[in-house]
Amino acid sequence: MQEICSEDRVRIKSCISGDLEDQYLKDIIEGLSAEKKRISSVFFYDEAGSKLFEKITALPEYYLYGTEMELLREISPQICSSFEGIDIVEIGSGDCSK
Repeated sequence: MQEICSEDRVRIKSCISGDLEDQYLKDIIEGLSAEKKRISSVFFYDEAGSKLFEKITALPEYYLYGTEMELLREISPQICSSFEGIDIVEIGSGDCSK
C-alpha cells in the first residue's frame, strides 16, 4: 500500500494503481474539499465494508431497507410481469437478498 497524498490533516493510502488511482484520488479530494463533505460509497464496498453495511441495514433505525423489502414483496408480481423476455433485472446493490 503506498501513500499517494499527505497533507497536514489528510493522509490517503492506496492499494490501487493506474488510472483508477488518479480518479479515486481526485474524487476523494473533491469530496473532502466541498463545503458539505462527502466520500462516494464506492470506497466502502470492499468485503469488510459490505459486511458492515449488511449489519447496518438490519438495524431498526435503518428503515429504508425494511420498507424497500416490504414494497418489493407487495408489488413484485406487477414488477415481474412488466419484464417479459428479460432474464436478469438488477434492482439494487447489496447482499443479493432482493
